[in-house]
Amino acid sequence: ASAYRTAESRKVEDLLRQIPGFDIAGDGRISFNGKEVDRILVEGDDLTEKNYRLLSRNLHAGLVDKVQVMGRYDENRLLASVSSPEKVGINLTIDKKYLLRWSGTVEAGLGTGGQRMTDLNLVRLAPAFKFIQFLQHNTIGLTANADMNHYFREGEAAGSSSSQEIPVRGLLKAGSILPPPLSASYTRDNDDKSGFSILSWKSGPAVRMKVLAGGLFTGTSFLSRGWQDILQPDGYRWQVFFEDASRSDIQEGVLRYSLQHDAGKNNLGSYVAELALGRSIHQYANLSSGAITDSLREKLMTRQVFFHLRGSESFRLPGAAVLNMLFSLRRENPEQGFDAATGRFRG
Repeated sequence: ASAYRTAESRKVEDLLRQIPGFDIAGDGRISFNGKEVDRILVEGDDLTEKNYRLLSRNLHAGLVDKVQVMGRYDENRLLASVSSPEKVGINLTIDKKYLLRWSGTVEAGLGTGGQRMTDLNLVRLAPAFKFIQFLQHNTIGLTANADMNHYFREGEAAGSSSSQEIPVRGLLKAGSILPPPLSASYTRDNDDKSGFSILSWKSGPAVRMKVLAGGLFTGTSFLSRGWQDILQPDGYRWQVFFEDASRSDIQEGVLRYSLQHDAGKNNLGSYVAELALGRSIHQYANLSSGAITDSLREKLMTRQVFFHLRGSESFRLPGAAVLNMLFSLRRENPEQGFDAATGRFRG
């Protein structure tokens, strides 16, 4: 890693960008020689499963000693023995000076106008025990790197990402009155906090247990305001003041416990229990005054509770065959409410 690390290589994602063969998409997905990466391991341990962006976007690049690429990777070694996996895996080995001891990084900044940022990595890695802590807070426009959406869409097709855009059109926007140039009247404010704790330990020679707990609190507001002159065909001029404002507040959390057993013989298995909670409020207001008075206020409230219990057991059978059994139980409780109010007056 040291051969590719630069002063700008803050996170593992930045480091991989410098290594030939790696490509980083805008959403953080990583591919190597055209094949998408399926997992990122730390010292051979799969701490985050498919949500490897939790590591690539948070783990400090200065801790990494080597980047190892596994061309035919399968998290289930028994299945890998009877198939030709096309997945790519990455194993990060940590610099020996950071092993068997508490270590980490802290970055902080303070600027004018209430701008601030803090980024903390705390790590302790040993063969039988691993602990990683990420904490972030910023008001400088950086998105929280918790990647919480992964846990809310795990029930969908692997690797898919869905979103629902709710169009918002005020009465004035539907007519001839247009917003002012953003460069002259547009502001954005954010307050993002996120944190993750990952704990992995061995219980005996064949059992490994893992706990992952994380939370995200983000608030973002947009404001656009200004005056505009509207010239009518009869020569009459309107002067209108208007304001577009929106606010989003999101709180999400996840708690996951997993148990894996593998005695290195003809049987292995894994079990995962996961709880994800989400709450969001999105508000929009469009106000104007002058020749006409117009108002539109909208509020969308969402609550989500997801519970997922899943497991697998694999057995090697005579004749080089493998029996793989899976089960999954998922419960979702989404609730959504929408309020809107509008009024328009002339004169």
